[in-house]
Order: sequence, then structure tokens, then C-alpha cells
Amino acid sequence: MNIARFLWNNRIQWGIVEGDEVRAIQDNLYEGAQAGTRLCALSDVRLLAPIDVQTNKVSAIA
Repeated sequence: MNIARFLWNNRIQWGIVEGDEVRAIQDNLYEGAQAGTRLCALSDVRLLAPIDVQTNKVSAIA
């Protein structure tokens, strides 16, 4: 599973990349995130660094 932080429709958000699609995250990002509804094509987003701007920490899930 590839989790990405991205800019789409002037909003920064997190999603799950599946092939050439970006899907919404169901539930909590840090507690078993599951792919939800399709948001857009991967080519429609600008990928961003996985940084939580509120804490200035890099988000990493192993």
C-alpha cells in the first residue's frame, strides 16, 4: 500500500495510491487505513513530502 500526501483541488490531503488512481483514506491514517472511494487520477495531483505541518515531523508507517 502506498500512502501519499498530495495537493488536489487546492487542498492538501492524504490518500492511498493504487495504480494510476488516488483513493480516499477510510478511518484513521495511523490506525489501519483502508482505501475508500476514488478521488482522482494520480496525474491530477501534486505529490508532497510526507510532513505533518502541525508538528513538523515526517510521517512514516512501517
